[in-house]
Order: sequence, then structure tokens, then C-alpha cells
Amino acid sequence: MASMAAGLGALGLLGWASGSVGLQTFVPGRPTITPNSAVSLIVLAAGVHLLAPRVLSPRRRAAGQLCGLVVFAVAATTLVSEVRGVDLRVDGLFTPQSYRSSAIAALCLTLLGCGLLLFDAAWGRLTRPAQVPVLIVAVVVLAVLTGHAYGAKLLFRFSPRSPRGMSLPAAVAQALLAASILMARPERGVVAIVTSARLGGSMARRLLAPAVAGPALLGFVVLAITREDNPSLPVSHALLATASATVAGALTLLTAASLNRVDEARALVSEELRLWRDVVDQADDAIMVRTPEGAVIGWNSAAERLFGWRREEIVGSSELTLVPEDRRPEVSMLAECLARGERVPAFETVRVARTARASRCRCRWRRCATATGGSWGWRRSSATCASARRPSAATPSCSRARPTASSSPTRRA
Repeated sequence: MASMAAGLGALGLLGWASGSVGLQTFVPGRPTITPNSAVSLIVLAAGVHLLAPRVLSPRRRAAGQLCGLVVFAVAATTLVSEVRGVDLRVDGLFTPQSYRSSAIAALCLTLLGCGLLLFDAAWGRLTRPAQVPVLIVAVVVLAVLTGHAYGAKLLFRFSPRSPRGMSLPAAVAQALLAASILMARPERGVVAIVTSARLGGSMARRLLAPAVAGPALLGFVVLAITREDNPSLPVSHALLATASATVAGALTLLTAASLNRVDEARALVSEELRLWRDVVDQADDAIMVRTPEGAVIGWNSAAERLFGWRREEIVGSSELTLVPEDRRPEVSMLAECLARGERVPAFETVRVARTARASRCRCRWRRCATATGGSWGWRRSSATCASARRPSAATPSCSRARPTASSSPTRRA
């Protein structure tokens, strides 16, 4: 893109050297590109090429920033001359003719030079401050291009002291330079939001182009249908289209950035849950998670080996499937203890496997809180259960004491 911008600047210089107005304007009757603007475009393109590599030598970085400094100084001086009315004849640096560029063209060149000076800077949370002046240039150039398309002369001829305005070649070249500066570091800033593989990036890639181009196209159609001999009508439509495109593009990028952050947080939580599930599945103890109503919602591999039911077979079933008839009252008692916030010490009981074989197991119950404030009982049964011909075991009791280091379950990595 920077090479294309340099090519447009070279065509402008060739048009001035040969006297070809077509190379200077592209459209008859529109402003021509000035020689210093053409040279500034070439210098900016050279600076982008120098600063584009990720690994820069000190000399290459200094040369690239020098290009930005030269353009910044010349364009800023031209802007001051245009606004304050002080004739510094900066436009005569490259040609003998003294043609002063418009204030809007000098403003964009100044901001692009500033973007080169801040190319790889980072200020705290603002990871790429260079994109701020470049995005301002993008908005201004969008207004100029919309003015050229609508024939709204106020937008591309706006200048307090000169009838000259920003030419179409200069506007296109500056749009290409702004895009090349933004895309030179795709891992940071606006481009990182759009190119992200997350949900926000996918949304931005689908909606950003229609959000920016849609208002301009719609306004052009409306203007073509309702066109009257009113010179202010194209200006109003162009301003409305530019403002709508700017707001729509900004909202799209902000929403995409927010969605990227949410999607990143969701991915981290999902990865953490996957890791914890792997830990639970690799545990030597049989672990079952149940709802307060007694429905099984968690079942690890050790539980499959111990009781014979696979996860997909037991999940959704009642926990009473594992409990003998004479032991079912203890389940209700333990659930009430957990609901009151009491601790259930480890106890021995009897459970039934899929083969109807009764086994004496040592169990621990723990209460797990959900994100919505509900509570689930989390029971861990020892994987070494002994066969019990006569299912008899001590009735478990509840305790309000806090678990000590010796009674609390060991955390497994």
C-alpha cells in the first residue's frame, strides 16, 4: 500500500513536470496535487518501508523517523501559514511555483508524519499511540473522498485562505498510507482487533466494511434520486454519510474489542475447567457430583471402575440407584447436614454396584456452591471397597466444627 501511495505521488510530480492536468487531478475541474504534497507522499512511503520490519537497526529506525520528521515539519509549517496567514513559502521548496496546499491536506500530512514519529511507541495501556493520528487521517480522508464522490466542494476545497483543496490522488494516497501504517504492526491496535481469531474479530471482519461503506452508498443513492439545484444538498448528505460511517465503524470496533475480551476470558475459564476435569478423571478415588435433589451430574473414571456404570449411563439418574434400601434414610440426613452448612466427617457405608454386589465404602461428602448460589453435594468414595455380605456400617454423623488439616481431603494435582 505504501508503494502505491508513492506511485501516486510520483504520478503527481510527473504531471507537474509534463504539464498533464490529468495526472494531477484524475478528474477534470478538481483540485490538483501540489509538488510538495507529492514529495511528502513519497517520503512518507519511504519511511513506512524503513520502519515496517519487526527487527530494526538503529540507523534504519533513525532514517524512518527522519522521514516522518521532515514531512511533519514541512506540513506543520504549511498548516500554520494557511491558518495564520503568514507566507513562509514552504510550498516553494521543491518547485519554483509558490502554490500553497490546502489546510486539510497539510493537516493530514502533519498527522501522518506524527504517526511515523510514534511508529513503535507504547504508552502504558495505549499499546500503539501512532494509530491515534492515523485514525484521524482516516476520518478526514473519508470525508474528502465522500465529498469528491458527492460533488460537495466544501469538503475537499475547505481552506480558510486558499481556493485550493485536497486532490483526489492525494486523498487516495493518504488513505493508503494510513492503512499501511496501521497494518505494519497487525498484532497491536485496531488491526489486532479486526484480525483476531476470537468472536469479536470475526464480527468486525463481517460488519466493518458494510458499516463504513454502507452510509456513503445509501446517501449517494438518495442524493441521485432527490437531486435538486441546491448546492448545500450534496454537502449535507456527504457530512451525514461521513458522520454515520465514522460512528458505525467506531461502534463496531469497540464492540469487537469487548467481545474479544469476553471471549478470551471464556476461553481461559473453559481451559481451566477442562484441566480440572482431567484431574478429577485421573483421580484414584471415585468422585460423584449430585444436585440437592439427588440427581447425578458428575461421574469420574474411578467411579466407573468401582460401580460399573459409565458416565453417560448414570448422569441424570438418581443417586439412590447406588444406595441399598436400608441405607436410603442416611442420604436424606446427610443432604440436610450439608444444606445447614455442617461438615460431614468421613464415614463408612454400603453402596451397590451395577452387578448388585454390595460393597462397604469409606465416603466423604462436601458441599459445592454454584455460580447462582445453589449448592451441590460432592461425595468422594474410596476406590478400595470391600465386599460386604451383610451390609452393615455405622450411621454417619454431622459436625459443625471446621475441617482440620488432617480431616480435610488431600488436593490432587
